[in-house]
Amino acid sequence: MSLYLIIQTEQITDEAMYQKYTSRARPIIESYGGEYLASTTDIIAVSKNWRPERAVIIRFPDRKAYEDCFASNEYHGIIHLRSKAIIGKAIAVEGL
Repeated sequence: MSLYLIIQTEQITDEAMYQKYTSRARPIIESYGGEYLASTTDIIAVSKNWRPERAVIIRFPDRKAYEDCFASNEYHGIIHLRSKAIIGKAIAVEGL
């Protein structure tokens, strides 16, 4: 069963750091089977009090691929870039 990672970014606090993170994260995520389904700033607000700046949806083939990706040494080597660059939240859900 696929696993979908849904990321919402409330604020990018350091654009240069964010670009550095995304350019390094994408190949790592893709090497674990992650497929970017959406990455956009064109967001339709459904809730009036929730307006993320950016949304990203990534599909992994299964939970193991997702867990292996984010537990990897490669990803741990760049996580500090993300934490310095954005304020946001993420959830992972299993689905079809």
